[in-house]
Amino acid sequence: MGTELPEGAGGSRQALVDASEAAEIQRWVAITYRQLSAGHFSGRMEAVDLAGIGLFQEQHDQDVNKSGALPRGQCTISFIDRGDSGARFSQFVIDGPDVAFFQPECDEFDIVVPAGRLTTYARIDQDELINKLAVLSAPLAEQLFSCRGLQSLGFAGKAYLERSIPALLAISADLSTAQSGVDRLALRRNLMEQLLIAITAAGDPRSGCAPSLHGRRRAWRIVRAAREHMEAQLYRGIVPDLHDLCAQTRVSERTLRYAFRDQLGCSPSVYLRLMRLNGVRAELLNPIFQTQTVTAAATRWGFVQLGRFAQDYRSLFKELPSATLARALGVNVQRSP
Repeated sequence: MGTELPEGAGGSRQALVDASEAAEIQRWVAITYRQLSAGHFSGRMEAVDLAGIGLFQEQHDQDVNKSGALPRGQCTISFIDRGDSGARFSQFVIDGPDVAFFQPECDEFDIVVPAGRLTTYARIDQDELINKLAVLSAPLAEQLFSCRGLQSLGFAGKAYLERSIPALLAISADLSTAQSGVDRLALRRNLMEQLLIAITAAGDPRSGCAPSLHGRRRAWRIVRAAREHMEAQLYRGIVPDLHDLCAQTRVSERTLRYAFRDQLGCSPSVYLRLMRLNGVRAELLNPIFQTQTVTAAATRWGFVQLGRFAQDYRSLFKELPSATLARALGVNVQRSP
């Protein structure tokens, strides 16, 4: 499993064999990964810390849903590369011109990344970014942080980042701890400059507040509320039904289905089942006791028909739940003193 880089570290390239491992590498943020498409999971992540600015790039061979919220004091600038199928960053659909995004502190996010799409982002201290941007353009800094919430930086901002960040990643990942901090600080200044250029190249970033996005924002809020209710109920051992979700979100069944189709590409019931299957997998991958059983884990996540559960699990993850547990228990046994 990966671990978050300590401040000032060089870089890390990590192969991923499960979606949850990507979250382990990003412990600075409250984030949950869920595999959406069926198949064995494999991926990679590069993580670099340049004196407090984190730089991350990841790619997976399965569709993934990432959700969470940024911590206080931290903001991100990110982009997802162009692909054949549309990715989604909260209310934004990424199936047209390539764009970059700015996300402020404490903002919640919900991202769907299709298989093969490359995601790149930098995390920065928000106060530092505000102060530096205000020197370049006080009106632009005010616009950026007054809108609140996720904002598009457009294709111009993305073009700058796409040219500079991969090179910075390649150089930074090869830095050794024996090297002087001067090189790393120089790279940090270069990265900050590129991030500021990306923002200023976008001009007025308030496009994220455009009225045309209100419908998508509403769909995102509906899905977010429904998922929060799903998580809360599953934690209590209850599998919510469609009526319960409609009552909780105060929308019709049709509106709820549309919102999930628009945001996640599937129905609420399909997503709930995927959520439960991912929950079982997370429990089997990290058994607390050697006496852990597949039946106990499946039951805790609301699966009663164990034969159907095993089929669905195998269809999604391309292995039986018993194989997942056996592998995890074997690793635990080998690591025990």
